[in-house]
Amino acid sequence: MKKVLMVMGGVFLLGFVAVLVMPWSFASHNISDDDYATWMADYVHPDRRLIDVAMPGAHDAFARGMTLQSPLDTVAMTSGYGNALLNPPIGPFIKGFMVRQSTTQIGDAPSLLQAGVRYFDVRLTYQDGWHVTHNYLAPVNVLDELTAIADFLETNAGEVVLLDFQWVFDDRSDNAFADAQTFDDVLTLLDDAGLTRFIIPAADVDLATLTYGEASQEGSSLLLFAKTGLHAAFFDRETHLESTWHNTDSFAELVDGIAASTNDGETATRFRVMQAVKTVQVDATGMLRAIVSWSLLQRATGFHADLIQHEGFETWLATTPIVMTDASDLNVEGFVDDLMEIIIRINTAP
Repeated sequence: MKKVLMVMGGVFLLGFVAVLVMPWSFASHNISDDDYATWMADYVHPDRRLIDVAMPGAHDAFARGMTLQSPLDTVAMTSGYGNALLNPPIGPFIKGFMVRQSTTQIGDAPSLLQAGVRYFDVRLTYQDGWHVTHNYLAPVNVLDELTAIADFLETNAGEVVLLDFQWVFDDRSDNAFADAQTFDDVLTLLDDAGLTRFIIPAADVDLATLTYGEASQEGSSLLLFAKTGLHAAFFDRETHLESTWHNTDSFAELVDGIAASTNDGETATRFRVMQAVKTVQVDATGMLRAIVSWSLLQRATGFHADLIQHEGFETWLATTPIVMTDASDLNVEGFVDDLMEIIIRINTAP
């Protein structure tokens, strides 16, 4: 009996270690057979205000492909943004688990765009060059992703993309957060990617009145958001974009939070983001839920269908039209196709 218990204990210990060490999400790249590359040009009413255009959004849009070899973002950690548990001595021991909770997407920029995504939540770190960051540095070439967006806009006239640089860190600044020089360098990066010609400068338009037809009259266009304050190119996200983080791993709490954050869409003067994402809770219950769901990607695809089938979804969409999700191009249970059917139908009205 003692030997059996020892064996069982050993198996349990190995299983527990595997949960903490294994970085793989086990989520397959199940995409739609339909191509939504031109849905805006095909269906959005030209008189609809751009801030009222319903659209899919990608949370941490480029945070994919991280492994046990992906380095911790020490710049973000220096800023105080990262969770202290990621640091030694605990961090290396739980790295596989945290990589699974930090990987938000599988598809690259072309795949997300084809799935209809037009809002990109982007997080960058400058540390001897530009890196995609979400706790760890993703093995993603930032310039390649941005160039792919430029190629998409060049090929598909009438599409409007929003790049929201929600978090930008810089090891050259005084406090590790982006400063004015950092954002000048971001503009240089965008120019290197061929995106400058598509940018609608913040200084040139009034978002409260700008229509989709006006934004797309010269072809495709790009709007930039960041924590810049008043800026010629970037819209200040504190002024021009509303995005409430619900900080929960409970679907019921998430739905309640989304419902509570809605507002009067007709009087809105800025873009509004529905943060339809679950967040790991660092407590006993939260960690258990995260272990059971295995990865952030599995957790996301597990509730997407329930979200858009909720009786309140279209009401929420009317006032928070940007639906930001993890695993944004995964068509699990028909999520992408069902969401795009709703979005296309809503956007045909002015």
